[in-house]
Amino acid sequence: IGDGVVIADDTVIGDNCVIEENSKLSQAIVWSDAHIGARAHLKRCVIGNWCYLEPDVEVDEGAVVANRCRVKKGTRLGPETRLKPDGIV
Repeated sequence: IGDGVVIADDTVIGDNCVIEENSKLSQAIVWSDAHIGARAHLKRCVIGNWCYLEPDVEVDEGAVVANRCRVKKGTRLGPETRLKPDGIV
């Protein structure tokens, strides 16, 4: 967990995760082996196993990022977005 990371109450983080600096997680569920890039904002969402979120990603309420997805730098996933396994956006 990097410097300046804010993890709010009711956030769950699995084993072997990397959360880079200045990220904010609020009521998020992050499954094991996920990588959350710097300055990411996760709010009331689910991030699957082995996902890789590049820096400056925003994931909004109700979004689900399935296992092994990659979310590219600066991407915003709006409310209720669903990514299938192995997706790249």
